[in-house]
Amino acid sequence: MKQARPLQWFRDFEPLTSPIPSTGLDSSRTESVQLGILCSKCRHVQRWIQDNWEKATTADERFKREFDHHASGERLEKSYQDGCHLCTHIWHSLIETNTHLFLKQRLTKRKSRLTKIRNGSAVKVTIQKFTGVRKQNNRDVVFEFKAAVQLSATRLIGDLLYIKQDKNMASPVTTAAPAVTTSRKRKRGPPSHSDQQLPAAIPIETCTRSASSFALARRWINQCVSSHDRCRQASANALPKRLLQVTRDAPDIHLSLVDTADLPTSTTTPVQYACLSYCWGAGTAAFKLTQATSAALRAGIPAAALPRTIRDAALATLELGLSLLWIDSLCIVQDSPADWAAEAASMCDVYRGSFVTLAATAAADSSAGMFSARDPLMYWPCPLTSVPGPGPGVVASVYPHSHSRGSDAFAQWPLHARGWVVQERILPRRTLGFGPLLAWECWETSRDEFDFERGDPKQPSLCKRFYETVVDGVGGQAPGELSRFAARRVLDLWASIVMEFTGCQLTVPSDRCAALAGLVAAVGRRTGWVNVAGLWETGLVPQLLWKRAYDNQGPRRTGLRPYWSWAAIEGGVYFPAATRSRLELVADVAVAGEPDLVGVAYDRTATERLPALRVSCVPFKLDAGSGAPEGWPSHDDGDAFKIEADTTGEGDAELFLPLAEGGSELYGIAVSPSSKYPGAYERVGYASSFIWENRDEVRKMRPPVRGEDLQKTFIVV
Repeated sequence: MKQARPLQWFRDFEPLTSPIPSTGLDSSRTESVQLGILCSKCRHVQRWIQDNWEKATTADERFKREFDHHASGERLEKSYQDGCHLCTHIWHSLIETNTHLFLKQRLTKRKSRLTKIRNGSAVKVTIQKFTGVRKQNNRDVVFEFKAAVQLSATRLIGDLLYIKQDKNMASPVTTAAPAVTTSRKRKRGPPSHSDQQLPAAIPIETCTRSASSFALARRWINQCVSSHDRCRQASANALPKRLLQVTRDAPDIHLSLVDTADLPTSTTTPVQYACLSYCWGAGTAAFKLTQATSAALRAGIPAAALPRTIRDAALATLELGLSLLWIDSLCIVQDSPADWAAEAASMCDVYRGSFVTLAATAAADSSAGMFSARDPLMYWPCPLTSVPGPGPGVVASVYPHSHSRGSDAFAQWPLHARGWVVQERILPRRTLGFGPLLAWECWETSRDEFDFERGDPKQPSLCKRFYETVVDGVGGQAPGELSRFAARRVLDLWASIVMEFTGCQLTVPSDRCAALAGLVAAVGRRTGWVNVAGLWETGLVPQLLWKRAYDNQGPRRTGLRPYWSWAAIEGGVYFPAATRSRLELVADVAVAGEPDLVGVAYDRTATERLPALRVSCVPFKLDAGSGAPEGWPSHDDGDAFKIEADTTGEGDAELFLPLAEGGSELYGIAVSPSSKYPGAYERVGYASSFIWENRDEVRKMRPPVRGEDLQKTFIVV
């Protein structure tokens, strides 16, 4: 009896628990599915589309066409289990349950939903078209596709799917076909002319530890090396201090720690190594490099003795034609603070200098591994008809939910919820991600196994922006010679990095700055700027105008100072003034030097200078009752003043320090006297004032926020 297909959703990860075969890859034991095979009900839908395509797409008016489909939800599930490609998309559109929820919550909701579907009757599908053609995920959306199951008194409506045109569908990215193919029983009538034009159904393997998976990975790498000028630039970065030598000694793989100073070097053939980016996992008992284990690791240990993710990374390294691998837990001495500090500081060079970074994107800890079982029909668009026209190979397909919404293959996985991984995503020139699907990102492109090309050209990935702004340097300008435009781009990129980073999780909250050390080093090297507590001395004011994100409820202090840095609080932050192209400063802000700190009580014998700011501005005392600045227009007058505390339980703000003005908004910070450093003030919140009507009249009512005779100077810590 054929095994039932897994009830996965596109974020679900089914790790392979079987041992790595002696040959290294799963071949004959790996099952595959045929793409593009339809049941009789779906072929009826397909035939209507084929017969009416030209008329439906050229007509200006909108239309809606409903089809009777399977007689019950139970029969829909059987067709899905039998391998109908379109029924697979219909089935998954019906069981979709808020993929942002934790897995346990999703499974609970899915169980309830599955019961309703199986007990439902009269499945119907609807194809509708609106006037005009709109874009979604860089492709023309031609029709919208919805399915519904009739329940006892209501209908269960599936999630929206799109029918889109794709010229790439005629030449799918998957290559070699495996020996075993899942059988498909279906009824079909005689083939029509349109049938003959469709690409042949192709097999896709049901796990990522397969020959075709690595054939695809090697093809991506070869394309990048041969045709991407940005990515194939020779790296001038020094090698890591240590690497792992990976060798295949049948029936196992061995890893040996080597000092890179002992490796043979060549000016024509640089040393190429892979990096591993992965989640360690809380409480995972893993073999690590320590002073006690160093000798054993140098002598060589079998991969079978290591956590599964590291074992899989060793296999992937060999299959990609490499023999050297860098893994933080095995290449940095974990019980040596001095070694850890030195190697963490060089993280920028380690990742930027790697030939490729292997990302275990979907594994929550090091025991889960990199490779996954998966249901390919969930991900691959279902081809319905060839599109007539001068260009060959254009096919209209129903896109699965995971791609109908333009979901980024890199954005939703556990690895990328970790703060330390942000720089591991941005710094490498090439990243190969392993989850239920393979994903690729480099300095020129982002793509995944089932949707060819990802990303919006108008909103390039942080990896691509990092290359254009930092590696290439906005036209190659020398450090310290950046134009105003170039400096603005660097600061905009940094704000995006901080927003991405602070939305991630950190096991140790005080790592807020350490986890970005590699990116700080890269930006500092390009610009010549100095970074203080996660902010750059150049362009300080826009960086100070951060506030906690709307979903960051009840954040606490991280234990880091100064309080004016976003690193001082847990959770996500964003920069409300970052999108303002014209931001007029109303304050003079600089990093405080020793002469500025006269009168501030702090330990002058400490090795590090007090991280403080000198802020010269027009201050406003805050009314203890209303919380608004004294003498400020009221909300009824058209001015909305608001203070948003940085953390819960924050003390009452005493002063509003305005820093910049943009359009109808005035931005600043709320401060109170510091209890730790008498004579100084510390930030307790973000403050803003927005004129929502009668702008000119309200401006006249406001006290002036400019004027040297009104300014006072404060030390803010």
